[in-house]
Amino acid sequence: MARLARQTTISSEYFTWILFQRPNGIFYADGRGNRCDLKRYSLDTSDRAEAIQTLKLLDLKMAINLGKASPVLLNAKDLLAIPDGIASYMTYVKRPIISGGTRVSSQKRYRAVFDKFQTFAAENHLTCWQAVTRNTIDAYGAWLEEQDYAYSTVRLELNTINQLFKHLVQDTKRLPASCYQPLKLRKSDDVTRYCYRSTEVEQMIAYCLQQPKLHWLAYVLTALATTGLRISELASLRWSDIQNGKLVLLDTSRRGTRKQRQQARTTKGGYTRSFPIHPDLQAVLDRLLRHPDGFLFHGPEGGRLKPDTVRLIFIREVITPLSPLFPTPPDELGFADGRLHSFRHYFCSQCADSNTPEQMLMIWLGHRDSRMVRHYYHLRDNTSVEHMHKLNLVGTASAALRQVAPLSETSTAAVSATTTEKGV
Repeated sequence: MARLARQTTISSEYFTWILFQRPNGIFYADGRGNRCDLKRYSLDTSDRAEAIQTLKLLDLKMAINLGKASPVLLNAKDLLAIPDGIASYMTYVKRPIISGGTRVSSQKRYRAVFDKFQTFAAENHLTCWQAVTRNTIDAYGAWLEEQDYAYSTVRLELNTINQLFKHLVQDTKRLPASCYQPLKLRKSDDVTRYCYRSTEVEQMIAYCLQQPKLHWLAYVLTALATTGLRISELASLRWSDIQNGKLVLLDTSRRGTRKQRQQARTTKGGYTRSFPIHPDLQAVLDRLLRHPDGFLFHGPEGGRLKPDTVRLIFIREVITPLSPLFPTPPDELGFADGRLHSFRHYFCSQCADSNTPEQMLMIWLGHRDSRMVRHYYHLRDNTSVEHMHKLNLVGTASAALRQVAPLSETSTAAVSATTTEKGV
């Protein structure tokens, strides 16, 4: 066999190739080391520079054949770089809210998604959006799962990439229609947040009240348990939000000038809502000091209540010391997994178990979709048993059933013999 000369390993965009030259001067590319259906291929040239250019085209064609690249790339003249496509979408979502733009908090979330996607793209030698196929997005989802991201996080990430594709195809026409393949992502009905039990809520509040330094936290926990508010919503409450025995959560993101809207108060749902003040919450309000800043709740040093600080103190000062009282079974959600947002699940479950009308509960929680109420509701075993026992399913036969003597081995044998005689 003739000796091969000048073997060189070349990492192209999709595969790694061994470039070598036969004694007759013709260059060949060997892709067998990629563990896929690649072979040796003649590049039909003895010029090294031309061979490398031909290898790039071969690399793309093989990637298309194996579903790693879009056929659009073969004829694409103006390739859209990954960062440029992201910049276009971010400009789009930053348009005025009145035109359908998103909030600053959503824009930050999108940026975090794209940061991770660009890391994935770099690892897989993806430089343009024309190279991103449905298989690429599936691979990105698998990449996220390998890093142990939650199901809901993976779904959000993939959905955001899908929205970007839709923008680049339909809104800006930067990509051909064949590049947009709508994803069908399944929503998870599994609840990944622990829901406190009433005994646990009682113990947490009592524990805080036993320590003067934690009285402020006892008031915060009581408010969360009696309103179902998110901690960010609770931290923004002012004395002026108490109106005629109700708490009014304002959303002013659509009022005033642009400068005023930048300082606006917002709710996650984007609209103002209100609900009655529970007597236990009123007891807390009666004990709060009125600070000059106008806010209802304050931190341990009397300063503005900061959600992240409350979360850290709550875990350290309440969840950790009380966890031994409420052991968490292995591989299950338990008290040790409880967080501030678990009070929202608790409030929803307690209201539902007390037969609060669903529409009313949706208004209190700020949901326009009853599916979210079902997401937050945790059915307790004792509540389930209680409601099952209230059902009248067999009517008057219920009393007769209780008067029939239990089956014995003798009666069972007799029934068996009778059915045998009758040929049943």
